[in-house]
Amino acid sequence: MSAIPIEALPKLVRDARIADVSGVAACACLFYDIFITIDQEVEYIWKSRWTLPKVLYLFARYFAVFVQILATAESTSLKVTSTVCAGWAYFEGITGQMLVMGVELLLMLRVWALYKRDRRVLCLLVAIYLAEVTANTVILGMSLPGIKSVPPLHGLFPPDFPLSGCLPTTVPKFFFSYWIPTLIFESILFILMCINFVRLAWENQPMPLLTLFFRDGTLYYAVIFAALLIQTLLYELVNSALAQVAIGWQLTMFSIMGSRLVLNLRAASDARSNPETLELIKFEEGSYLKTTGYRSGGTNSVLTSNRGDGGKFRVGSTSFWDVGAPTEHTIHDMECGTPPDADGWIAEWERV
Repeated sequence: MSAIPIEALPKLVRDARIADVSGVAACACLFYDIFITIDQEVEYIWKSRWTLPKVLYLFARYFAVFVQILATAESTSLKVTSTVCAGWAYFEGITGQMLVMGVELLLMLRVWALYKRDRRVLCLLVAIYLAEVTANTVILGMSLPGIKSVPPLHGLFPPDFPLSGCLPTTVPKFFFSYWIPTLIFESILFILMCINFVRLAWENQPMPLLTLFFRDGTLYYAVIFAALLIQTLLYELVNSALAQVAIGWQLTMFSIMGSRLVLNLRAASDARSNPETLELIKFEEGSYLKTTGYRSGGTNSVLTSNRGDGGKFRVGSTSFWDVGAPTEHTIHDMECGTPPDADGWIAEWERV
């Protein structure tokens, strides 16, 4: 066990307590997010067919729960041993790496779907992903043997002093570089998403699902980039027990943001596939027909026009037409789901 100067003990204990409280708060935040989204999860995840995005969603969601529960148990335990503390850094590092890898696969699938599953893009993404994972594994493998933690030093404090969890005493100075490859990889994915979003937005009319896709991707990148940058700076500038204050939040944010990428897209796609939604019916520009009433009956929906001759429009699953019109009118297609020339590329995401 590494020798700890007596004068350094108060700061070590204070920093460790702050990191432990922060970890418990991060765990509580993760459970709260699961609670407020459980209805969407049941509807759009548990009832859906098994696909790779579904598997990655469940992994990102519940593997994070498993890790956070054990982390909370470790940080709040008054009876951790030297054996537990010796292996805790390995557990925390390996499980954190696994969670990040799973969420990044989700993000890769989104970007690949945005490029309509182009094999060249897939090869590029896989190459960058493997390079990032290799770099992180090497840095983690070099760092873990140098990370030292000790159990609570109860003999040096009063019997009722609240000491719990392992107290980290030594962390390699280069450990801050562990998060740099992930920062670079996330930035590359964000740039690729922005490039194709701008191209698609320039070539096509505004697409709600595409806009949602870009909005969620941007929010994910902003939150994850901030979490990774904070963690890097803490280990570079502080490099003490206090540097662990953001680790729990990093895992929680990866889980929450990765899960929301799937839930939001599936919820939006489900809303767009409802044929009773009037907002999805698009009228051609310049048409003299205007809707003044609406009623639904059976499988067809009836729209009443203001032409004065009592004409009605029947809306089937794909088109509507004027029943009582003296002349033939152009059939207007109804947007139902994701047409190939607009947001149909999102279907590539669910086909993986």
